[in-house]
Amino acid sequence: MSRKWLAREGDRWVREEIVTPEQLARIRALYDDSPERSVGVLPLLGGLLLGLGVLSFVAANWQELANELRLALLLAVMLAAYAAGGRLLARGHERLGVAIASVGLFAFGGGMILVHQMFHMVMYGAATLVVWSAAGAALAYALRSRYLYVIAIILTFVAQGYSLSAFGGRFSWAAFAVLALGLAWFDFVRRGSRLVPALWSIGVVGQTLLLVLAMEWPFGAMFVPMALLYAAGDLLRGDRLRRAVQWPALAAAFLFALGIVLFAGPLGAPTPLDAWVYVPALLALFAVSAYAKRRRGDALSLLDWLPFAPFLYAAPSAVPVLYLVAAFAFALYALLRGYEEESRPRINAGTAAFLLATMAAYFKLTWAFLDKSLFFLIGGALLLALSGFLGRRKKVVLREATKEEER
Repeated sequence: MSRKWLAREGDRWVREEIVTPEQLARIRALYDDSPERSVGVLPLLGGLLLGLGVLSFVAANWQELANELRLALLLAVMLAAYAAGGRLLARGHERLGVAIASVGLFAFGGGMILVHQMFHMVMYGAATLVVWSAAGAALAYALRSRYLYVIAIILTFVAQGYSLSAFGGRFSWAAFAVLALGLAWFDFVRRGSRLVPALWSIGVVGQTLLLVLAMEWPFGAMFVPMALLYAAGDLLRGDRLRRAVQWPALAAAFLFALGIVLFAGPLGAPTPLDAWVYVPALLALFAVSAYAKRRRGDALSLLDWLPFAPFLYAAPSAVPVLYLVAAFAFALYALLRGYEEESRPRINAGTAAFLLATMAAYFKLTWAFLDKSLFFLIGGALLLALSGFLGRRKKVVLREATKEEER
């Protein structure tokens, strides 16, 4: 909530006798725009830069330092950062304390890597980076910090990327476990954050896709982890947590469906997973999801499963058509559901999905025979017209909803 907006609207509320001046003062006090609050992100950025500075300084001067001095330096930086961070946290300087503690985390990880180099230790996996990410996760839990949580997720991807690139495409199950299991419970430690479960879900989606690529599994295997994550989300309590976990999986499945629409012809038919594996797994996950949706009276949302439909087993020429129909049906469902619930996020998501499906259909149907300049001209006009129409429709629906609430 903007401080200026609250000041402007608050005066109007008092004039229209919606609230008293005393009540307005209490509301403003809840959103006090203190200097510490407004610059809260600066300590975190400062801590990040300081940590990177420590790593680069040590790396640049490493060869000139004696072994004992190297170890002493790394330990001193790490312990000093943890001690100073803890002291600042105890005094109530949360952001600054977390920022300083993060320097200790950087010193810890950088120290492990440099010790490996110092003693010429041979690495047969990404264990060092996995330990670093696990330490980041532990520190995030200990300090209940979203900033450290994000760093821990990034470190799991660093470990995964290193394992895949340096060891012949070997997928690091340990890094995946730190992310999928170790970081899964953070939302229960720090409730109320919409960002945390969404980040976790995005991370799991990303690493499971890396798994499918590393194992060279068929393209159809991409849908399995997405369906698993979506069905698991249905078992969670609370709309906020459930939606935050499910939307990355749903978005990934929808984009894969559009990818099949666009590239199934030029790149050949996408390879499905063996039907005896995919179909029973999909039916089992669908049954779990349907059971959970029925229990909470939300059977209509079973249409979310449209992008997961096993159209890959149809005739090759029909596959892109079926996925295009499913993408349009899903986009229309999302849009209508958003209007029905008068939910701005759902309307925005449905609008984006409908525009993407429209452009995929346009590319698929007109790219081969339409002049390219005319192709882009018509496509741009079509996109602008649809965007304008859907945008006006959204404003009308939300305005009517606001008026209804005021009555």
